[in-house]
Amino acid sequence: MSQQSTTRGANREAGYTGRTDGGAQRASGAYPQNPAGILSPSSALLSVRGLKKYYPIRAGFFGRVAGHVRAVDGVSFDIPRGKTLGLVGESGCGKTTVGKTILRLTELSGGEVMFDGKPVHQLNHKELQP
Repeated sequence: MSQQSTTRGANREAGYTGRTDGGAQRASGAYPQNPAGILSPSSALLSVRGLKKYYPIRAGFFGRVAGHVRAVDGVSFDIPRGKTLGLVGESGCGKTTVGKTILRLTELSGGEVMFDGKPVHQLNHKELQP
């Protein structure tokens, strides 16, 4: 028996199901979710949908935009109240950019960030205060 099939059997016994993206997902969630694994907006404290951050590539004497670097392209996740999320990936994959964009330290290029049901990137400075 190969190591891969042994791991699959152990995952099945532990209640994990295979996903098409290669990750593992627990069969019985701790919070309500729809079949796609996305929480309803009312149950998520932080909801990120299709987050994109592109940086311009400037070229020439006048610095015209010749293209864009896609630092983050289409990231989506939910964090329910009382839960934590660990963002893990290889060096240079965009983890810091995701965090900075959610916190409005850099402007997003596309997508939506909702905190407690409010769109973060549409709030003014006063509305961001606790």
